[in-house]
This record gives sequence, C-alpha cells and structure tokens, in this order.
Amino acid sequence: MDTETIKSDLPVFVRSIAEMHLAEHVQVGRVDQVEGECIKVSKSSSEDAHHHWVPLSWVEKVTGEGVYLSKSVDEYLWARLDEAPKH
Repeated sequence: MDTETIKSDLPVFVRSIAEMHLAEHVQVGRVDQVEGECIKVSKSSSEDAHHHWVPLSWVEKVTGEGVYLSKSVDEYLWARLDEAPKH
C-alpha cells in the first residue's frame, strides 16, 4: 500500500448497514497520520474525543474523498485500537 496517498485530515469511512443509513459509507473520523502499519484517527474527529488506530490492512481504497475501510461500523468500534500499537 502506498501510504503517501493517506493524507492528514482525510475523512475515514466504514461500510454502513444499509437499513440504517442512506449512504453506502459513514464517516468515523479523520486521519491524524500514518504511524508504522496503522492509521491514527484524530481525537478531535472521534466520537469519544480519543485517538484510535486502525491497521493499514483494513484499507479498501484511498481516494481524494477519503480513506475507505473494509469494516462495518460495528467491526470498527469493536476492533479499533485505543492505544498506540507497540512497534
């Protein structure tokens, strides 16, 4: 994965549950930066005002519109990291 395409402040999207949302994807935050093999989601954009980290392996695609993860909202909330991963 070319991490140079993952820019600071890009929106981070996950897959929505069709019955609950009209859009295919919902925003869960904004990129703070790439740290090693993870994307750090900014605390100012997080629903709980804390940083979170997600593995780069979750990235489905990156466009000028945002970073799209292969996870659902529930998967994201359950599996995201609440502390910086140890390298």
